[in-house]
Amino acid sequence: VGGTSTLDPSTTDRAAITREFHLMLQQSPRIQQSGKDLDVLVRGFSKVNTNVEFFEETPTSHFEPPASWSNSTRTSLWLMKTIATSIHSGAWLTPTLFVSKSVWEQKGIKFTAYEPKLENFEIVRDALRETAATSDQVRDAERFGAALAKCKETLESVRASLSQHLSYIHAIKREPVEGAGKSGGFGMKLRKAVHSVKKDATRAAAVSTLARVLDNSGYLSLVAEIFGFVDTFELWLDHFEGDARATQRIEAVVEALTPISTIVLVDMKISVSRFLKYATKSVVDAK
Repeated sequence: VGGTSTLDPSTTDRAAITREFHLMLQQSPRIQQSGKDLDVLVRGFSKVNTNVEFFEETPTSHFEPPASWSNSTRTSLWLMKTIATSIHSGAWLTPTLFVSKSVWEQKGIKFTAYEPKLENFEIVRDALRETAATSDQVRDAERFGAALAKCKETLESVRASLSQHLSYIHAIKREPVEGAGKSGGFGMKLRKAVHSVKKDATRAAAVSTLARVLDNSGYLSLVAEIFGFVDTFELWLDHFEGDARATQRIEAVVEALTPISTIVLVDMKISVSRFLKYATKSVVDAK
């Protein structure tokens, strides 16, 4: 958020994303320079232009870290829950940074591929709804496992779709079927080359999808609902504690949600950066 950031959006490791995001917020030169006053300088945007009117807000909550930073699945779920809380009522992302709901509600921020995000986030929400509805089938290992596998497949499909619009999201590379492509080596290479050109062209075109969003309530609602399924995942993990196979299936779905977390973190970074810019200007002008 301003200055040099350690967040690498292309990172797909859940623990790394959380750790780097934590360090990004802690080490941001702008946050350090602004001091503790900016930690609670939670102000609300009321206009689209730079003539922003702020109000002071005193956070009543406190930073609550995950039970264990070493458990990447639990840490990923904690991060999703914390982001959802920040959208609803504000939340501490680090011991020194409180992200207000006002940060999310700013008008006129420019986001990339906003419409594709909405379309794919709706697919994710529906998939999670369908999977959560199978909670009463947890005793039927086969049916529950099939529901998790279907959800994971849908999330991977969404990832592939979003990779066509966001350069920092990469589709999962499928292992080639043994023997496939050996008989027509040149034809296979040609198809791969054409596919690569098409993919690069699509990603290049994504730059033109950068648009100013005046009302992001639909986006916020989808993110809050998607991350709201964290409680369900945590209940499943608790229920299947000691069952390695079931736990791995649940963790695989959580891992498949990582690209959504990455996208939201990138958008939050943009929002916080813009917020701090005008918050700092407001403080200077007030003096």
